[in-house]
Formats: sequence, C-alpha cells, structure tokens
Amino acid sequence: MIREEWDAYWLWRDTFTDVIDQQYYPIEWLDGLLLADKAFFVFTDNAAAIYEIKNYPSGVKDVHGLVCAGDLCDIQNTLIPAAREHGRSLGCIGFLIESRPGWVKALKSDGFELFQASVRAPI
Repeated sequence: MIREEWDAYWLWRDTFTDVIDQQYYPIEWLDGLLLADKAFFVFTDNAAAIYEIKNYPSGVKDVHGLVCAGDLCDIQNTLIPAAREHGRSLGCIGFLIESRPGWVKALKSDGFELFQASVRAPI
C-alpha cells in the first residue's frame, strides 16, 4: 500500500471501525490485510471501500467487498466501478458483497442480486 493510500485510510479507519462487526472482524485485521497488500483501498473525498480478491478452490475469482462507508452515490458511481475494473483485469468473474440486507435493494440497479443467505444461531 502506498503512503498516500495509507494516509487516506487513516482518515476513514474510525468510520470503518463503526460499521464492521468488531466481534468477528477487528479493525486490526483490516489494517493487516492492507499492510500485507492482501486487500485494496479505494476512496473519494466522500466515500471509501476496502475489497479483496477471493480465490475459490476451482480457480474462479471474485472481487469481495469487505467494507465501505460514506456517500452512496460515490460508492455506486466511483468505488464499485473501480473495484470491478481492477477485478476484471485480474480475471475475476463476479463481485461479492456479504453485508446487511439493505445492500440488496441499494445495489440492484448496479446488477447485484441476492446470491446466498446465511443463517446463524447462538450455541
């Protein structure tokens, strides 16, 4: 990760901390992914996102959105297209976002549709 991106990430880090579930994904985990160049950070003045390239056992790859925050228009019109283009250049065939149900409706116009559902119960 280049210095300019790291500095911009730190401007968004507290916001990311607020939107991720710290029980499962501590912010230090995101820090580590970025520092190890295992994830990518994209941003505008009003929004930011982190994504990775998910490799499946078959060899297929997807862009995997990890976290985003900020202006929805910037996310849809700038950040998602940038991540899509980067993924396409690396041979990805899809874009996966595992998040809150509201994203299904918000991203429908961008070609996203419900793919799978997760169910969970405490033990």
